[in-house]
Amino acid sequence: MSKDIKEFKINRKNWGSSARFLRLNDSMLKESYSGKKCCLGFLATACGIPVKAITDICFLSSSLISEENTRKIPDFIFDRFDDKFTVEKKLADINDDIELTRKEKEEQITKIFADNGVKVTFTG
Repeated sequence: MSKDIKEFKINRKNWGSSARFLRLNDSMLKESYSGKKCCLGFLATACGIPVKAITDICFLSSSLISEENTRKIPDFIFDRFDDKFTVEKKLADINDDIELTRKEKEEQITKIFADNGVKVTFTG
C-alpha cells in the first residue's frame, strides 16, 4: 500500500474511540495496553506501516515515526483543515471526542476522508 490509498476499513471491534481508550489524555495510533487503534492507526496500517512502528505513538507527524513510514501517508493528512487544525489533528480530535456518539464520529471521519478522495468503511 502507499500514500495513494483510495479505500480502507476501520474495524469497530479494534477501534479505540472513547474515553476508555484515552491514556494520559492522549490516545495512540495503536495502544499497546488495549490493542486498539484510532482512525489514523487504521490508515497507517492500510498504507503499509508496520503496527510496531505506530504502537504507543500519538500522531503520524511524530518524530518517532521514521521518514520512510511518513512518506507512505497521504499528503492531505498533514495539510491544514482550518485555522486551528491540520487534518491529522482534526481526525484525532473527532476520534477521541467523548461528547460525540460513535455514529457521529463515523460520519465525520468518513466525510473528511471522502472529501480527500479516500473511502472509509466501518465494519464489525
